[in-house]
Amino acid sequence: MIQWSTPHDQVNDCRLNNEYRSNEHKVIPAKLDPRPEIEVSNGDILITRAGPMSRVGVSCWVKDTPPRLMLSDKIVRFQAVADEMLPAFIVLSLNAGWTKIQIESVKTGMAASQVNISQSDLKALWLPICSKSEQSRIVARVEELMCLCDALEARGKLDAVQHAQLVRTLLGTLTDSASPAELAANWQRVAEHFDLLLDRPEAVDALEQTILQLAVRGLLVPQDPSDEPASVLLQKIRAEKDRLIAEGKIKRDKPLPPITDEEKPFELPVGWEWARFGDVSVNRDAERIPVSSSDRERREKIYDYYGASGVIDKIDGYLFDKTLLLIGEDGANLLNRSTPIAFLAYGKYWVNNHAHVIDATEQGLLDYLALFINAISLEPYVTGTAQPKMNQAKLNSIPMALPPFTEQSRIVARVAELRQLCSDLRQRLTASRTAQGHLAQALVDAAGAA
Repeated sequence: MIQWSTPHDQVNDCRLNNEYRSNEHKVIPAKLDPRPEIEVSNGDILITRAGPMSRVGVSCWVKDTPPRLMLSDKIVRFQAVADEMLPAFIVLSLNAGWTKIQIESVKTGMAASQVNISQSDLKALWLPICSKSEQSRIVARVEELMCLCDALEARGKLDAVQHAQLVRTLLGTLTDSASPAELAANWQRVAEHFDLLLDRPEAVDALEQTILQLAVRGLLVPQDPSDEPASVLLQKIRAEKDRLIAEGKIKRDKPLPPITDEEKPFELPVGWEWARFGDVSVNRDAERIPVSSSDRERREKIYDYYGASGVIDKIDGYLFDKTLLLIGEDGANLLNRSTPIAFLAYGKYWVNNHAHVIDATEQGLLDYLALFINAISLEPYVTGTAQPKMNQAKLNSIPMALPPFTEQSRIVARVAELRQLCSDLRQRLTASRTAQGHLAQALVDAAGAA
């Protein structure tokens, strides 16, 4: 069988980067005969000359290869002519430092997916030269440091997996709490492991998301029996929306179906009500600016569009002049919780059609809607994978747990307080991680100079 051989740029088994791997290849038809002139041999230096940007210029040294491996036409082969130049040192030089910069500067191509480098440019590369004994010491030292890096990376990945599992387990006990008393008991168990649990920024992110989930379940602040129940709030919202419809300020919304028992993920506290998001909010999408190319040309490009966030604030005029809730309508930010999928926008701005524009009959209610929409998973209401999208009907159908109006303000205030604490802790951890990185780099530099 004849097989293609290509350089590889991954680290494995604590060996040099850009190693030659004879077991990774593409098989060609067995009916083809070998061609000795393109057969890979021990001592060859192989360099990728065509392909994606990140792969072109990658090189490796063939120390030991089985027979019948043929060179691809995307590979250039060189050999060390001078006995004083170690192939391993040449490959190390090709993949680092000034030689690597030279390679990057001579790459050509119209797209990052198809880049080339000519044989003449490769031949013209300048390489550092030192004694053969020093070359050997450098190669050995790099191998040693690569082994150390591999070991640290493997350990870090394992620790990250274990830590993520610990975070999910412990924080999961909080969101699974059925009552404030059960939450208090579970919280005490989590607090015993805070030093271990909250030792990295991503764990604080998970804790912050847990706080939001607890808030919208009524487990973060106590209920007050004297609060006007949410059922009265729903009546007031309906009456205000009817008034706005009669005045022609908003359009009449389509009736939404009652929420079924299957759609209710938990029991509500006393005074709370289940309601559809569309019944509680006021949608103002009709007032957005379209973002078609013709519309941009017509407006003479005077507006600055901001992709999926939908916010445009670099103009003198404005369409909305009050605080509104913007929720991503399309784009990966709908499913990527590392960035907010909903936020309150304050001030004077335009909004394009990449974001839903949500208003409310009361500012306090809008604050709670923002909290709620960021606490839940929107995945059940999003369609598409390459370009996730959540239309207005899907958004309006979301069942939400609605507290009494006065309790909403207490929830929002408590969440703001706890999120600030999370932010402070995250900044300290990030600063500590940066300091550790600088220390590690200094140690590596010192080791390399030894």
